[in-house]
Amino acid sequence: MSSTSRIAATTHPTASLSDGTDGWVVATSFGDPGREASACRTSIAVAGVSDWGTFRVSGANAVKFLQGLVTNDIAALASGEGCYAAFLNVHGRIEADVHVFRFDSGLVLHTPPGAAEWVEKNLGRFRMAGGFDLERLDPTHAMISVIGPQARQCLADLLGTAVPGHLQCVESTTDDVTLSMLGVRRAASDSVDVLGTPGEIAELWRSLVAAGAIPVGSEALEIVRLEAGIALFGKDFDSDVVLQEVDSPEIVSFQKGCYLGQEIVARLHFQGQPSKLLRRLEVANGTLPEPGDDVVSTDDPAKSAGRVTSVSGATVDAPTVFALIKRRFYEPGTSVRIRHGESLIDAVVALRRPTVPTEESQ
Repeated sequence: MSSTSRIAATTHPTASLSDGTDGWVVATSFGDPGREASACRTSIAVAGVSDWGTFRVSGANAVKFLQGLVTNDIAALASGEGCYAAFLNVHGRIEADVHVFRFDSGLVLHTPPGAAEWVEKNLGRFRMAGGFDLERLDPTHAMISVIGPQARQCLADLLGTAVPGHLQCVESTTDDVTLSMLGVRRAASDSVDVLGTPGEIAELWRSLVAAGAIPVGSEALEIVRLEAGIALFGKDFDSDVVLQEVDSPEIVSFQKGCYLGQEIVARLHFQGQPSKLLRRLEVANGTLPEPGDDVVSTDDPAKSAGRVTSVSGATVDAPTVFALIKRRFYEPGTSVRIRHGESLIDAVVALRRPTVPTEESQ
């Protein structure tokens, strides 16, 4: 089998391993993305997310080593706690983002699909260093995300153990089955990612569905991600973006010691302004832009104001559009236009993280 396993998306996305192919197959939808997104908002949903990368970092020097590479304070984490962080280059640009969780046995790194290969390649070089070991888990482990207001209670009832909140982690062991639960935000409601062997995760999937969870695919996950204002590496930002341009203050600590790229981050924080910011654009229902469309000035369509990164027309209340907007235009309330083919779509710049209405309140 190749270096990364492939999971077949049948009645559940972790049913079986197939031979001779790379990557993971996850379901796009289970027939009705709108109904699936609704379950994420109002009840309980379960999604296959085995395409995300997971790594175990262990050894006496694991914390010290990572502390010098990431933007957040790993050394301050107690067992059961996590944080959001980024790996930067010397110019302060983001090479990968990661959630870091501390267990008694070591650290678990949780990365989006677009960052996993970078993490493996660049941290893997230090496997032979004294007191440091990196193990990539996702080739042999599967992962699901349990999402919705009932998610944590349902998991607690099924597993008979405490379930972590956001940026918390718990390891559950019952009947020789060990599952790692990670509090990773995927929607405006609660969400918990659960990591285990494919067989263990498939059994948990069946139990969750039997308890009323609605299976959801990647289309519904994209809808609720955008509603919650969550930026995705490889889509909304990449290695051309400086840390502060993502506009996620929780990704950095200004009290910790040195790390790669810190000088640029500190200089921008204390002395300057980002040259662009990831914002949300309010557009009227009708023609929707597409990722990659140019954002332009209302005064001069030849003058660039930014670029669209993510779009969904299925989000609650109104379409959701994310865009990287240049400094002159990124103040909330600024009018811009989006060039879509031969047409111009009127839009207004807004903060990326809106207050998300629930379907019950409408």
